[in-house]
Amino acid sequence: MLHSQGCQLRLGEGLSCGQRQTVGMARAQITDPPMLVCDEPTSAMDPTAERLVLVTHTPSMLDLVDRVIVLERGRIIAQGPKDQAMRIASAPVKAAT
Repeated sequence: MLHSQGCQLRLGEGLSCGQRQTVGMARAQITDPPMLVCDEPTSAMDPTAERLVLVTHTPSMLDLVDRVIVLERGRIIAQGPKDQAMRIASAPVKAAT
């Protein structure tokens, strides 16, 4: 159910710092900004919930991650530890016979 104030709704009552930070990250991402600078984006989050999803087309950004999910035309073609997933994703596709 959507709130009538949408993203303009002020948050705080009843939410932990980590929950407010999570909502802030989600709000920032739904606006599809040309650039998003995150200074310690998970600093107030519970360590068990400290997961950040990075979506990129820039190979150098993969230095920041441990696991990779590779999508092609909306389907997962590889996932797992970075080196393994990238090896699978870059393997030549065999033509069907």
